[in-house]
Amino acid sequence: MYRFGAARVLHGLDLYSVGYTGKPDELLFIYPPFAALFFIPLTFVGEHSMDILSLLAICALLTYVVQRSLKCLGLNAARGLWSLTALLVAVCAWLEPVRLTARLGQINLMLLAVVVADLLGLGKRKWAGAGIGG
Repeated sequence: MYRFGAARVLHGLDLYSVGYTGKPDELLFIYPPFAALFFIPLTFVGEHSMDILSLLAICALLTYVVQRSLKCLGLNAARGLWSLTALLVAVCAWLEPVRLTARLGQINLMLLAVVVADLLGLGKRKWAGAGIGG
């Protein structure tokens, strides 16, 4: 969706007149113009390459969120952290929010990873709250 908006900006087209599917009332770009400008670099990557990079990023982010959450619950490598992480990532990948995020190219999992990192105290506590706007 963001790449769609960025491509429309590059071609001098209106961001809000037509949707991702080409219809004026379906999957409209509803984000501020800054979002389209921010994602212009993605338009220089081929669509197939972008699909692969996006899928890899989604897998990495989902793995991070699941593993960080399990570590917070006290699991470690000796107690099956990696095998449970793999199982839960596989299950979560089938859930509608994750599938829709992948299909539409959204940044939902990136936002989730930022919130998890912030809430579970990754990094210096001096920056606590920055990921959730606090």
